[in-house]
Amino acid sequence: MIMATDENASVKKNSRDRQDFFNAVASEVNLFGMERRFYNLSALPGPELPDWLDGQTLYEIYVRCFSPQGTFAGVTGRLPELQELGVNLLWLMPIFPIGEKKRKGRLGSPYAVRDYFAVNPELGEERDFRGLVRAAHDRGMKIILDLVANHVAPDYAGFRSGEAQAVTDAQGRPTRRIKDWSDVVDLDYNRAATGAHMLRVMQYWAEQFDVDGFRCDVAGLVPLDFWERAADKLREIKPDFFLLAEWESPLLHRRAFHASYDWSLYELMLRVARGQWPPEQLPEWVNLKSRTYPARAQFLRFLENHDKPRAVKVFGKNRLNV
Repeated sequence: MIMATDENASVKKNSRDRQDFFNAVASEVNLFGMERRFYNLSALPGPELPDWLDGQTLYEIYVRCFSPQGTFAGVTGRLPELQELGVNLLWLMPIFPIGEKKRKGRLGSPYAVRDYFAVNPELGEERDFRGLVRAAHDRGMKIILDLVANHVAPDYAGFRSGEAQAVTDAQGRPTRRIKDWSDVVDLDYNRAATGAHMLRVMQYWAEQFDVDGFRCDVAGLVPLDFWERAADKLREIKPDFFLLAEWESPLLHRRAFHASYDWSLYELMLRVARGQWPPEQLPEWVNLKSRTYPARAQFLRFLENHDKPRAVKVFGKNRLNV
């Protein structure tokens, strides 16, 4: 995965043409995670980028599968290897305790968080995680954590303490928007206490563990005003704190996020590979985004990620070699 910006891109389209092209792409990919309305926020600068962000190579790590030990110490031991590969920004999938109630399988999903103020004991202790962050920083590397602010496990600790509330149905039962996600319930941001609780979560990891940012899962399902308040607070703590949205919308870049996923480009590349979309429109789409997002917006572009099949299977070895 790479961070990409398009400062020198040019688009020979007027505003109406741009909107029509956007609508054509949005209709074609019909993508969960993509803003459906056309916005032109190019007049806005967006949040100032961290000085360290330029030239970063992002590497995703699932701690319990990354080493024979499956621990923070196992990741620490492989930092020299990662650095040799050119990696300088580590994204750790959720490192928190996993819910027991309605757990999927024996191990459960790390995206069903049971307690945001603890580390999963299967991965090690807090001191082990601090050691990983310190060792990475000593090598000039940065670490961001995967944060799931939209939902948590049904047995989330914040519910028991009353610090957070879940969305409930007509019968008062905790529920969720995405029915397939059977091991989680949605957080209720209409309750002020919930937003305040999640702000404390984000502050905690920035202040107590010196992490460098968050990759925010399904960011578009969480109210924008929460993200903007969180961004302001985090940058008071650490001015170069980095926020990456797993979503695709220029609105997220207005004040909160530095970078977001370019899901639509991936989907268009798939269609080009299948002969279903004209290849000459790929650069047009890249240029369109650079001219309608806030000026500093960065885009995470990829050939594969943990939600998609391996690139060699999707695109074929010959295309990847090219």
